[in-house]
Amino acid sequence: MRTIKLRIFSWKPKPGNGYELAWRVLRLNYIPFFALFGLASLSAVLFYTPAYFLQQLVAYLEVDRAREHKGWGWVFAIGLFATNAFLFLSKACSCLMLLCLLIRWTQSLVNYGR
Repeated sequence: MRTIKLRIFSWKPKPGNGYELAWRVLRLNYIPFFALFGLASLSAVLFYTPAYFLQQLVAYLEVDRAREHKGWGWVFAIGLFATNAFLFLSKACSCLMLLCLLIRWTQSLVNYGR
């Protein structure tokens, strides 16, 4: 089994301290952790995009009463649908990623004592 030592410049944690375990868990699970971080960041940005498209759609409906430029209405409506759908799917995916991360974390905690 590999040993993963935590060392920051010349500082080393005392044996049996939680820092060594936290570093080991983070080091072994960095790929799902950063994937989860990326999905959370993306969903945080996308949380406000449906409000933007709805605002633009309402502004279009108020200004263009004769519907001379129907393309912009379709763009805003499709954008509103697409961002809502993507936001819903990314939340479901991030929940699954969190579940996988927790499973791997508990497995690494169980294997740490062996």
